[in-house]
Amino acid sequence: MRSIAEIRADLDKLSTTEREGWTRSGEAEEETAARRLAADVEPLLRAVAEYENCIAWNVTCKQCAHYLDDSIREHERADKAEALARDARRVLNERMEGARQEIVDLRTARHNAESEVAKWRARYGDPDQLET
Repeated sequence: MRSIAEIRADLDKLSTTEREGWTRSGEAEEETAARRLAADVEPLLRAVAEYENCIAWNVTCKQCAHYLDDSIREHERADKAEALARDARRVLNERMEGARQEIVDLRTARHNAESEVAKWRARYGDPDQLET
């Protein structure tokens, strides 16, 4: 069975490409009749789609099928949100690890600088007490 979107696409093609070559006014009336027929068929196609959805869920109530559809959509949304949260945590942990390593590197550099200053003071004395 063709979907509503496929029927609409066919009507759009009909109205733009085939209509350009029409010369008789009767063909324009046929197009109008075809559009009216499509407008009448569209609610029927929606109803069939709803019944097929009920059959797919193995329920007899359209509201129950809609409830199950909403429930599935909510679960999918929650799964996507949880995946995004996991990715954000992973990125944050990677950045935190990088920051931790940078802190360790800075502490090492500070310690090395303090050691060099202590060696210099041991060799030459306190620079504040040197005579100028």
